[in-house]
Amino acid sequence: MSQTTLDKVFNLLKKEGITGVTKGANRFIQSYALGCSPISKTHLLKFNTVQNNLVNRLRYDAPPDPYKRITIPANRIQHRIRYKSHNYFPLPNLKFGGLGLIKSGDWDSSKYQEKIDDIWKIKGLEERFKQGHDWKETTYFSQLVDLHHKKRPNKNRDFSNIENKIIRRCENLDDLFSSIQSNGYIAGHSGQNTSGNKSFREPLEILVTIGRDGEIYLWDGHHRFAIARILDIKIPVQIYCRHREWQKTRDSIHNSNIPTDELDALQNHPDLTDVLY
Repeated sequence: MSQTTLDKVFNLLKKEGITGVTKGANRFIQSYALGCSPISKTHLLKFNTVQNNLVNRLRYDAPPDPYKRITIPANRIQHRIRYKSHNYFPLPNLKFGGLGLIKSGDWDSSKYQEKIDDIWKIKGLEERFKQGHDWKETTYFSQLVDLHHKKRPNKNRDFSNIENKIIRRCENLDDLFSSIQSNGYIAGHSGQNTSGNKSFREPLEILVTIGRDGEIYLWDGHHRFAIARILDIKIPVQIYCRHREWQKTRDSIHNSNIPTDELDALQNHPDLTDVLY
C-alpha cells in the first residue's frame, strides 16, 4: 500500500472514525442477520454503493458522492450503453455494481453504444405521444406481446389476457405522461424500490453513465427519459458509473492540474460543479 493511500486511510479514520467509515456496511450486516434472506436487490445495491464510496474516497482526490444528482436536458443524451452485446455485459448489473462505480476498460466505446432513436421503448412512446398512434399500433405494444410469448413459447396462453395486461401498463404510461406534462418532472419519483428495511429504500432517478471524455449515456429509466425527451425538459439523473479516465479529469481539476484550454471546455459540464466551484 502506497504512502498516499496510507495517508488517506489515516485522514478518513481521523475524520470519521472506524464507526463512521463502516456504518453503512454494519447496517447491511445487521439487516441481513435479522432475517433478510435471501438477500434482496435493494440490500445488495446499498452494500455495493457503500463499498464504492469507501474505495473511491481512498483512491481518488475528488471522490464523487454516489447519490449525487445532476440536472441535464433530456435531449443531451444521444446514446445508451447496451445491457448486452454478443453475450457480454460491458458493465455489471446495477445491484452488483452499486452507485458511484468507477471502472476502466472499453465499456464506453462505440461497439457498446446504441442510438436512443433505435431503442424500442423510446420509439414506442414517441409513436404514442408525438405521433398520436393508438397503443396497439405502436412498436412498444408489439414488442411487449413478442416478449410475453418468448418467455413461455411452449404454453398455450390466452392472448386477450396478455393484451389486457399490456393495455393496463400502457394506460399507466398515459397517466405518467399527463402528470409530467402538467406538473413537470418531480425528483424522487413514486416508482421507488420499497422492498426490505426502510433504510435501504432507493428512490433512484434516471440512471446514466459517463464515458472517458465526459459524454453522458443512458443506462436505465427509459420510460421517464422518453417522456422527458418528448416534452423537451430537463431531468435529474444519478450516475451509475464513471469511466476511470473521467474520474482522473475530476481529480486533475480538483488539484488545479489541468491546462487552461481543457478546463475552459469543461466549464459547463454538470458532473464537475463539485470540483470547479
